[in-house]
Amino acid sequence: MATVIKLKRSETASSVPTTSDLAVGEVAINTADQKIYVRDSGDSIVEIANASTTDLTSVGSNIVPSTDETYDLGTLVKSFKDIFFTNDLKQKVNIFTASGGLSTPNTQFAFAANTERNIFAEVYTNTGGLSTSAVSNTTFDDNNPAYRF
Repeated sequence: MATVIKLKRSETASSVPTTSDLAVGEVAINTADQKIYVRDSGDSIVEIANASTTDLTSVGSNIVPSTDETYDLGTLVKSFKDIFFTNDLKQKVNIFTASGGLSTPNTQFAFAANTERNIFAEVYTNTGGLSTSAVSNTTFDDNNPAYRF
C-alpha cells in the first residue's frame, strides 16, 4: 500500500505561510498560486518555486535553452515592451538554394545588426562560425539591399 505524503497547503490565492505556520526546513504549497515555500535558517519564508513566472532578476550566467529552435521570448499577443542589449544581437537565418528548393535549407548564417548605422557590421556563416565574420562593414541601401523580395 502506497504512503501518501501531504505538505502543509493552502488553496487560497495569495496566501503565504508565516513563521508560525512552518518550522525551519518545513515546506508548504499554495495550490491556487502554484507556489512552494520553505522556512529558511534565518527564520524567513522563502518562495522556492513558482509555476506561473520565472524570476530573472538575479541571473548570473548565460540563459541557454535545453534544445535548439524550441522556445520563444514573448508571443504575438504577449510581447515585451523594450529589450535592451549591450553587445551584438545575432539572428540565425536559413539559406535556401534553387537546387535545394524551399523545403530544406542549404545552410545557415547569423548576422549582427549595427543599429547606429545602416550597415550590417558582421555576417557569419556555418563555415566560419560566430568568431569569423564572412563580410566586413558592407553598406546596404536601395541599390544594394540585404534581401531581395
